[in-house]
Amino acid sequence: MADAGGIRVERAGSQRWLVVPGTTTELWGRVRDFLVSSGFTIQSESPNTLVMETDWAENRAAIPDSLLRRTLSSVLDGLYSTPQRDKFRVRLEPANQGGGVEIYVSHRGIQERYIEERSNNTTWQGMPPDPSLEAEMLVRLMTALGGGTQEASREAVAKVDNQPPRAVLASDASGSFLRIEAPVDRAWRQVGLSLDRVGLVVEDRDRAKGYYLVRYVVQDDLKQEKPGFWSKLAFWRSDKPSSLTGQYRVVVSGDEKQTAVRVQNQAGEADPGASARQILNLLQAELR
Repeated sequence: MADAGGIRVERAGSQRWLVVPGTTTELWGRVRDFLVSSGFTIQSESPNTLVMETDWAENRAAIPDSLLRRTLSSVLDGLYSTPQRDKFRVRLEPANQGGGVEIYVSHRGIQERYIEERSNNTTWQGMPPDPSLEAEMLVRLMTALGGGTQEASREAVAKVDNQPPRAVLASDASGSFLRIEAPVDRAWRQVGLSLDRVGLVVEDRDRAKGYYLVRYVVQDDLKQEKPGFWSKLAFWRSDKPSSLTGQYRVVVSGDEKQTAVRVQNQAGEADPGASARQILNLLQAELR
């Protein structure tokens, strides 16, 4: 944990988040203003679930110039174009200890590639989430919310080096589950960020009852630019299971030492099917 201007940075594995003084009501508009002023378009926002997501933006950080590489694409002047695009999802959550609000940023990226050599036909292929871009967005957000200079914010982000929790697949009489060697309060936050990263949309959540209501939704928010574009689009995670349809409950329960994550159907019953196992596998890949 590190601090700059009263804002804390916490980390578990590759996941980092801010703990900011204030309430979700006070910070929601400020975070939104930060994204808009940085040049992003808000593609979706839900004050109910406290999640907002940007539209796709060209990633000009890939242009071979050291200054541009250090700058996120959305704040540049639009003189260049690269076959790479990024979007960010920001999630707010009241902190369980000490007050304030936890703010999480997750990244998604896609890249345009030629289907065959010496061909004009291209396809958009998925890229894994980039923790370095997430960290840079946290630095800029931290500075915008009062965390001092970018140098101070970047130093605070660099200092956090908590060890990630151990997450393993296990089973008992109730079926398969993910066992995390971490307190339930900490695991709850990490599971929420992991759901963002693997592309499961959180439609509702109940911290008191310990569940996220999620749905896998095929994204349709990138403008079609070529005939047959969507028929060729492959998302950022090649292991995204196509069988994930409908709603699921991701239940997080445990104590101060260990946490169990289970997948239920919409009615709250244990789901023994392949889709539940796929969700657990995706979460384990993010949390182990």
